[in-house]
Parts: sequence; structure tokens; C-alpha cells
Amino acid sequence: MDIEVDNYVNYKESEISGRYITNDSIASLNSKYNSRICGYSVNNLPINHFKIGSGPIKILIWSQMHGNESTSTKALFDSISFFNLHEPIMLKELTLLVIPILNPDGALKYTRANYNNIDLNRDAVDLSQPESVVLKDRDNVVDQYMAVFDHQNYTGRSGTMYAYEGIGSIYWHMVSKLLLATQEVFFNAIANNEDKDTLIS
Repeated sequence: MDIEVDNYVNYKESEISGRYITNDSIASLNSKYNSRICGYSVNNLPINHFKIGSGPIKILIWSQMHGNESTSTKALFDSISFFNLHEPIMLKELTLLVIPILNPDGALKYTRANYNNIDLNRDAVDLSQPESVVLKDRDNVVDQYMAVFDHQNYTGRSGTMYAYEGIGSIYWHMVSKLLLATQEVFFNAIANNEDKDTLIS
């Protein structure tokens, strides 16, 4: 799979733009992809999800766990557009369960935390917030997430960069590079017909 960055305009999702992305911002896209409500936030805003693809390899994707990290939501919809336009065959190998905005209260206020001022990234064990429970109900993905990242104990960010995380920090730059590298390895494995059990593990 070759992604031509120069052709980005061809698959960029035109229905989403700007810095502030909320449920209202993606209403047309939720409709386009036949989303359904899978839960509600603390302030009773709907948390939507939809399914893309029909393949045996199932992947859960969520965005805006931190309400002020809207770039990931735009990238998510760009990626879906890319698959639909340029790699539809991949959607016969994959089933993507997508939660575009996990923290709609934080998105509305443009804050990292949810309505109760809880960082959902640190709530995967306690499950004190309804948004965290939504993830827990999605095939126990939080267990896998915590086992891999142990994110609530991560303190590797400098205070200086942390203060500017809303507009992009070294930490998220590193995560993005890791994500791209993982994606490249994953899709190369599919292209090489690697064993599906190996891919899932």
C-alpha cells in the first residue's frame, strides 16, 4: 500500500475542518457512516460509533479521549476516506469499529478532561467515568491498552512540553511516528499473507 502524500487533497475528508471538533461538527459524517449511540457522557451527550469494513481482523479505533485533541479525529476521517477511495480491498480484510469522539463533553469545552475533570487516559483501571465504561464494553480493549501502554503511570513528558500539548508536543510527535511505523508493519504483514493469529496478537 503506497500512500502518496502529494495526493492528500484527493482523500482529505472535506466535511470536517477547523480546530474545534465536537459532535455537531461530525454530525453529517456520523450520518454518512450510519453511526449508532454506544453510550453517553457524564453530561449526557451521545457517544457514537460505526463500523467500516467486513474483514476477519477486527480493530477498535477511538479518538478525542482528550477533548482538545481534535487533530486525531480529522486524521481518522481522512484515513477512512483513503481506504474507501484507494484501498477498498483492505476493507475486506479489516473490520474497523470507530468511536470518533470518546469525550464529547471535553470536546465541547475544548479541554483535556471530561465534564468531571477526569483524564480518561488515567481512568482505564478505575472505570469511574461512563466514557471509560464505553471502551471497557468494546471487547475488553482497555485491558489490552493498559497492558501495552500502562499510561496512567507514564511520567515521561517534560513540564514545558506538557504545557503546550494542546498545540502539539514532542510526546505526541513520537506517538504519531510509532503509530505510522506500526501501521506500515501491519499492512505489510497483510500484504505478505501472514498468519491472522499473528496479526491479531
